[in-house]
Amino acid sequence: MALAILFHCPAYAQRSNQVKARGEYQMLVEGSMSMDKAKSLAIERAKIDALRKEFGEVVVQGNSTYLKNSSTGDLQSSTSAFNFLSETFVNGEWVSDIDPPTITRKTISGDEDWIEVKVYGYVRALEPLVQNCKVQTLSCPKITCQTSTFNHGQSFYLSFQSPVSGYLTVYLDNPEDQKTYKILPYSKMQGNISIPIVADKPYIFFDRDLEKEMNLSLTDELELSIERSSNPQELNKLFVIFSPNADLGKPILSSSSQTSIQESNTKYILPPHLPSPDFQRWLNTLRSKDRQIQLYTETVTISR
Repeated sequence: MALAILFHCPAYAQRSNQVKARGEYQMLVEGSMSMDKAKSLAIERAKIDALRKEFGEVVVQGNSTYLKNSSTGDLQSSTSAFNFLSETFVNGEWVSDIDPPTITRKTISGDEDWIEVKVYGYVRALEPLVQNCKVQTLSCPKITCQTSTFNHGQSFYLSFQSPVSGYLTVYLDNPEDQKTYKILPYSKMQGNISIPIVADKPYIFFDRDLEKEMNLSLTDELELSIERSSNPQELNKLFVIFSPNADLGKPILSSSSQTSIQESNTKYILPPHLPSPDFQRWLNTLRSKDRQIQLYTETVTISR
């Protein structure tokens, strides 16, 4: 794909969602690390071990994030927002200890100081988030044009509506070149890292004729195209990210301001982008920090 821009619950209910889990972790205490710091870190990683055993581990592959079953190794897509602990994503949370952590110190080879930590407590899985916003991909700037299938060179539009005010950002991933492109805010909105959204207001993006109605300016027009001529069809993945709380922030992007494509005497400018796995890691970190962030994904098909 060549993406182109033209010029409160009862206690018994809470406990019913919890299960008992055990975890353990061993680590070498480096000379520069205090014993208190080492113990704290080892306890946290032992809890991660318990969560991973019970609920699986998070795996980033290309433009997708999966849960990997610890027993079978099977991958399964998930709409949960993950916890980010000790640079590790997990699909659960530690609720409380059943027994205090046990910490054993060992000396190996005369001078290596090791500690082994075992934990036993209640854990629970993170439930899939409820999505409240309305998102539609369109082939024309009207709701009646809803579709997820586009022709090579066809214009792309996006409708969005939220029951609460907040902030919106949109990315489109191309598995062909393993890059994720930022398509909202618009490329000329220098300094804007998200679009402010007014509650209940319907928006249609990427149509310059609707700039005033949408209270937006510097609108980009978008076309979807297949990058390699040998491909009869390409699948792209749309990521629509909304938060009611605060501006969303953004990952580190490679500037594409100098990257253009010439086709049929028309100049196309590629939006800023980053590698797909890097985008997924940024997105998971973002959602782990703000549990109210809503994520919508859509597979967009482009055919010749």
